[in-house]
Amino acid sequence: MHLRKSLQTRFPTSRNSIPAVVFFTTTLILGWLILPDYGISWDEFLQRRYGLMAYDHVVRTFGLDWQMYYPDYFLESTAGRQYSIIFSLIAAAFERVLSIDPADHYAQFQLRHKMIFLLFWFSTICFYKILKERFSENNTKPHGNSSVYFPLLGTLLLLLTPRIFGHSFFNPKDIVLLSFYIISLYTLLRFLKKTTLLTGFLHGIACAFVVNARTPGLIVPVLTIIFFLAFVIPKRHQLNRKAWTRFAGSNIIFVLTFVIFAIAFFPYLWGDFQGRAIESFNLMSNFPKEVSTLMFGQYVNNTPPPFYYPYAWMGVTLPLLNLFLLAMGLIWFTRALTLNLAKLKLWSSFAEFTDLIFFCFFTGPMFAVWLFQSTLYDGWRHLYFVYPPALVLGLVFLYRILTDKRKWVRQAGLAVTILSCLHTAAEMIKIHPHQQVYFNELAGDNLMERFEMDYWGVAYKQAFEEIVRRDTTGQQIHVHCANQPCYDNYFALPEQIKSKIRMRYGIEVATYYLSNYRWEHTMEKFCNGEYPFEDEYFSIKANGERIIGVYRVK
Repeated sequence: MHLRKSLQTRFPTSRNSIPAVVFFTTTLILGWLILPDYGISWDEFLQRRYGLMAYDHVVRTFGLDWQMYYPDYFLESTAGRQYSIIFSLIAAAFERVLSIDPADHYAQFQLRHKMIFLLFWFSTICFYKILKERFSENNTKPHGNSSVYFPLLGTLLLLLTPRIFGHSFFNPKDIVLLSFYIISLYTLLRFLKKTTLLTGFLHGIACAFVVNARTPGLIVPVLTIIFFLAFVIPKRHQLNRKAWTRFAGSNIIFVLTFVIFAIAFFPYLWGDFQGRAIESFNLMSNFPKEVSTLMFGQYVNNTPPPFYYPYAWMGVTLPLLNLFLLAMGLIWFTRALTLNLAKLKLWSSFAEFTDLIFFCFFTGPMFAVWLFQSTLYDGWRHLYFVYPPALVLGLVFLYRILTDKRKWVRQAGLAVTILSCLHTAAEMIKIHPHQQVYFNELAGDNLMERFEMDYWGVAYKQAFEEIVRRDTTGQQIHVHCANQPCYDNYFALPEQIKSKIRMRYGIEVATYYLSNYRWEHTMEKFCNGEYPFEDEYFSIKANGERIIGVYRVK
């Protein structure tokens, strides 16, 4: 008995960590098994090319005796040079280390999909740790085992966000930013809670990664400085000289680490830091691309988008439970903030201070989009990264429900949560591997003619596989594509499938025409039954909605 108590005192979390180990091991195995089911998204070939060019730039700059991909081309004169492409650069390096054949596009993009998924999976661990920090015994009063299992429930709700889950296998831009955003949020909380040289260094590295994932990540180091000052200044009379020295040293390490690695991770800035940094910021804060997006049956111009654009997309693509929690979380936070302001303060505990951080990490980028009139298109994927901190606020509200003193409130809240999770999981399984086109019940019917569906053409992969499966001639199948992701998915097919298809760049010499119905003129032809949409061979559907169409043209 004494030995058991001694072990529990020395290793208090060993038993509690078992559910987390089982949970994350299961999600890793599941993700790894279904990863090959997903196709190639619109920009993946382009992102790979940017990464290869950046790799060559590093080799050329340091005079390394390494083989380059494009020795006759230079990063400075390449379109897209202003992109922050640390992920693509690392992928290019791995491609070289693993000696992947430059002609083997299947292997190249399977590698990238594995890297995207592993990064997202690691970020879910950080999200779990964020929830453990927020709902630890020091911050909130636990109810039973809720402090052990509630962070896992919150992480499950993040994973059961269908669009983000689907994108976590193929999106080399928005999911990379979301993942680094979560990681940097966790390192920020650790830095504030335990300010040391090590936590300052780690947070500086995390900030460098998130900024190099995409320019909007700049909000993280900015908010870090603001929140650190807000956290320390009220305590200034309680700190001795040693504490001030530790705080100052840790912040100097943070700033230096961030600046050094932010530049190191962005090869294009090496030649002219100031000029190229301004160039990149101006480009990414308001991307010069005129795109119209189909939403609620109308094509909306996105330069700039209407103010309601991201909120409307979130409203029809998030599971209803998650959407409800986000709304109630913001209301609950506003209530707590109002009560504190009445007492002439912003927070009353470290838990409320972290809630303020989550609120700013959500609203800050949303405000920046409005301020800079930033271009948004393809749903709300550009703002996926603001979702996790908003979800944390929603989980604060859910925690209040699940730990309420009234038994019936706890039981009702738990029942609704479990049923909602099961419903969302069933929907995700039903439409697999097309979670990227998930819509909730608020979206209504006839979605294809009212909203953008598979705008990135990821499901072209399933269309090619189905064409080959249906063919009985034994001859090469001649196919013409509507747009670039169709060709990209063809080139990234396994050789045993690709060899049975011949890509034709003129529709008049093709047998089949493939389309994901992107762009207004295409949808107009489809709705009017005009050529080449007259003779449908089959279509790839998600929840009964057509997302890829295959048409006979000969």
